[in-house]
Amino acid sequence: MLFSYNWLKQYIEYKITPKELANILNMYLFEVEGIEEKNSDYIFNINILSNRADCLSHQGIAREINAILGFQGKIEKIATKKELKNEFTLKTKSGKSEIEIEKGAKCCSFSVISKVKINESPKWLKDYLLSLGQKSINNLVDLSNFVILDSGQPLHIFDFDKLKKGKSNKVKLFIREAKNKEKVKILGGKEYELNKNDLVVADLEGPVDIAGIKGGEETAISQNTNHILILSANFDAKKIYNTSKKFNLVTDASIIFSHNISAGFSLLGLEQLVNLILKEAGGELEQVFFEEKNKDLLKYREHIIIRLNKISSILGKEINEETFNKAMYYLNIKTKKEKTGIFKVNPPFYREDLNIEEDIIEEVGRLYGYNNISLVAPKISPKRAELNENLEWRSFISRFLLNQGFDEVYNYSLIEQIASYEIINPLSRKRRFLREDLIHGLIENTKFNQSYFDEFKIFEFGHIFKRESVLIEEEKIGALIFSKKEKITDLLLEIRGILDGLFEAMGFDNEDYVISHKDDILSIKVNEQEIGFLGAVSNQDNGLKKGNISFFEIDIAMLIKYIDYEREFEEPPKFPAIDRDISLFTYHGVKITNILSVIQEIGGKLVEDVNLFDVYQSPDSDKKSLAFHIIYRDKNKTLTDKEVNVLHNKIEKELKKRLKVEIR
Repeated sequence: MLFSYNWLKQYIEYKITPKELANILNMYLFEVEGIEEKNSDYIFNINILSNRADCLSHQGIAREINAILGFQGKIEKIATKKELKNEFTLKTKSGKSEIEIEKGAKCCSFSVISKVKINESPKWLKDYLLSLGQKSINNLVDLSNFVILDSGQPLHIFDFDKLKKGKSNKVKLFIREAKNKEKVKILGGKEYELNKNDLVVADLEGPVDIAGIKGGEETAISQNTNHILILSANFDAKKIYNTSKKFNLVTDASIIFSHNISAGFSLLGLEQLVNLILKEAGGELEQVFFEEKNKDLLKYREHIIIRLNKISSILGKEINEETFNKAMYYLNIKTKKEKTGIFKVNPPFYREDLNIEEDIIEEVGRLYGYNNISLVAPKISPKRAELNENLEWRSFISRFLLNQGFDEVYNYSLIEQIASYEIINPLSRKRRFLREDLIHGLIENTKFNQSYFDEFKIFEFGHIFKRESVLIEEEKIGALIFSKKEKITDLLLEIRGILDGLFEAMGFDNEDYVISHKDDILSIKVNEQEIGFLGAVSNQDNGLKKGNISFFEIDIAMLIKYIDYEREFEEPPKFPAIDRDISLFTYHGVKITNILSVIQEIGGKLVEDVNLFDVYQSPDSDKKSLAFHIIYRDKNKTLTDKEVNVLHNKIEKELKKRLKVEIR
């Protein structure tokens, strides 16, 4: 935001050069992004923090500079200039106008002035506005713009005679939400179609202003205007921001209201503009309206309890009572000592950023100067860092999948597809919903990469969001295999095998988890609790040009919860193993688990491991081809081929006898 050095000088209680001013701003307040010398003035471009709406004006910046200089002993008393004292002296005066707040404003006040004379602005006013790049229009418009830049309170001037009258020739204004498809033409002639999310100022016939952003053309003042209504209000910051962003309509007023300026400024701004108009444009004060209770908006805010030892602890510097009181005085914060080392403080109305003890401590540190606080090494006792089990297992899963040939991908948590939770102010229309799973993101990755690769494996760690009674955020691991060559059944077996391998590596036994059918996918359960799902989809169903996919998604927290951290170590085998394969045909109804049971039963302790490594079934046949790899080992001796062949043949005979399979 731009500020004039000459303008600021009239409020600063100490003679200060532009260079000194820039240094103070940078060290104690805000970053100065640039200084430009312009017509015997210096224009400062200052980056105001979003929570300091009180500094979006020349008075606000001057108030802070005075506090800093005062703390440094260069100013004896707190701001003595009338404008910085925040005194409100206007008295109510009845008239022929009234206003009603239906929704969207904390407070509202207005004044009606008759017999005003619209002329060219005086030189001092032109110079101030021109220094900040604003062209002079006429004395009324210029004075309104001056007050915004000076006090930080946006106001709007209506041509009173253009406002629609009701009974007894009275003007009635409403601050309300716009009706759907309600239209208003603003200054400059552009028309906007509004809805209930927008605020308007309306008369008896309809909107005359997009509230807090820009006035309407139909009620704008002109060279023939001599009867005006000045409106000063404090509008809902969220609504002003959303409307300004929606229409890309950014004004000084919309910026200030979007920063949630204190409502107390609406009274001070009105009084300042009324007095300036009466002085520079003449006229008679016909009516002044404000609710008496709104004067409370200028009172000090709720108290905060402050402990001196807490200040010293956080800042790393001993702060005594004298230093603390001095800082509070120049910041215009009321202080009352409760007992030794404990104070009750009340921030002024305009410091809405001061709400907790730490906020006050930050102010003390800022005025004291962080550059004046010596560096002190933290007093800590070195100790071994505790192991984070979740991070360790997350890293373990990642390494396991990488070793299986997977690549890790990262996707946004915000997606385009409609989901349960929609972001109120999305940065992009394509990123406005919170995702509910990882798999859809992995499929989108696949669609993008299918033109470059015939097959690949990808996985992602990420957070998903579920709608229950409240928003639930969970961390998941999702993995996907894509292939243009492999059959969908082969891909399903491959991802199932990888999942089995992961569970085994994490210490789960086969009986610890169950993978079973649930709707169109396979459910993964541990201890009868569902922790994820497993599935496969052909290219006809997944939107891919060519190729099939298989995938799984697991809740990481639930998976880790059921891990048995105790490990059993086995002595490496002393005797070699012998491998054999069984290839067979089965028919509909024969389960793989039944085949495995027969192999384990007949083979007994000599069967160390069995793996299914091939499955094929013709689409038009009930016959299924299966192939199993069996590892034989005796822990007490070396098996001979003859012994293994006898046992292997016995297993084949039992399979044919019990399950009616056909050995290939």
